[in-house]
Amino acid sequence: MRIYPHFLFTGITLLAAPTALHAQDTLLLPCNGAPVGNTYCYTDNDEHAWHWQSECGAPIMLEFTSGTIESSPNDHLRFYDGPDALSPLLFSNGTNPATQDLTGLSFMASSGDLYMQMTSNATNCCATDGFRDASWQWVWSVSSGSVGIAEKQAATFTMYPNPATSELHLELASPMQGPAEIRILDVTGRVVYQQHIASNGAALNTFDLHGLQRGHYRVVLTSPSGLMSQQLQVMR
Repeated sequence: MRIYPHFLFTGITLLAAPTALHAQDTLLLPCNGAPVGNTYCYTDNDEHAWHWQSECGAPIMLEFTSGTIESSPNDHLRFYDGPDALSPLLFSNGTNPATQDLTGLSFMASSGDLYMQMTSNATNCCATDGFRDASWQWVWSVSSGSVGIAEKQAATFTMYPNPATSELHLELASPMQGPAEIRILDVTGRVVYQQHIASNGAALNTFDLHGLQRGHYRVVLTSPSGLMSQQLQVMR
């Protein structure tokens, strides 16, 4: 597999020398804020992982500009805020619809490390005829001067206020394709709050946080289309 990085948003595409990126390899990202694009076309029975690390420790932002994936459990795609699969989970593709469009999905790894892991089964991969449009294209940048990426972070849901005190408002960016669930995890990964959201629920939902202590948490929204999470700070 070869990656062809190129600089975007300048009106001119500058091709750099191809860089081989193997499973588990770490790619150090410069902190000059220049967005760089990569592409990947996965094959049958593929298993691959990418680890991006910013040289200055600043948050990393990644956005898919195109690509599709067969739904889980056929093919899996997961993002972690950290250097490996033991880090906090940012995203996992879901079971509905059968083929999922990745275009517009964006993530921010506040730790300065972003880990992407994928596996596929023996059918309906990017390299298969009829699935050529499944080729993944994404753009990454480090937040110290990036342009146009951070604004789309957490496109699946918006939550406010953050930091929060007594209430948390969660706004869905698009209609749900089935029942969803919100979970709030503490720093040890323990679920301290859990509530279901009806498939025909309102776009704006409000949750009572009076039972949570002051500290840092992770809000996880799970639906048939996948999983997304954001960090939350609770103050008293």
